[in-house]
Amino acid sequence: MRLLALATFAMLLIVAISTGAAASVPTVKVPSVDPAPSIVIRNNLGGMIGDFLLLKKFLEKYNVKVTFDGPCISACTMLLRLPQKNICVTQSASFWFHRASHPDPEVAEKASVALLEFYPDWVRKYITDHGGLTKDFIIMKYADVKPHMPTCR
Repeated sequence: MRLLALATFAMLLIVAISTGAAASVPTVKVPSVDPAPSIVIRNNLGGMIGDFLLLKKFLEKYNVKVTFDGPCISACTMLLRLPQKNICVTQSASFWFHRASHPDPEVAEKASVALLEFYPDWVRKYITDHGGLTKDFIIMKYADVKPHMPTCR
């Protein structure tokens, strides 16, 4: 029952994120039953920072196990802030970082600073060591991630 309710809510959240209607996603009560649900992130192109903050909160609240198994691009990389006990990476995982974009350059700069501060220390160091957030992607591959995150079994 919990997994079905969780899957339904996740689908609603994904639709809301892709349509920009995340604020209208209904609340769903999910009964406590093990095992913990899990998702696989693969070829995620990112999106709006706020939408991924909502997704992160949802994944944390329901203790969802997250497997990164392919490119996680742009705002998707914010999910690296999930609790380490709930995430793992495969050899196919990669994380693509860039500065925030917005029509107002001042807003874009402030959002980029906030985004960089949001990441875990090891991600922030990697980005800084590779020139910081710019319009161009910085790609972090499995070899760079595996010292900091567990490899999926």
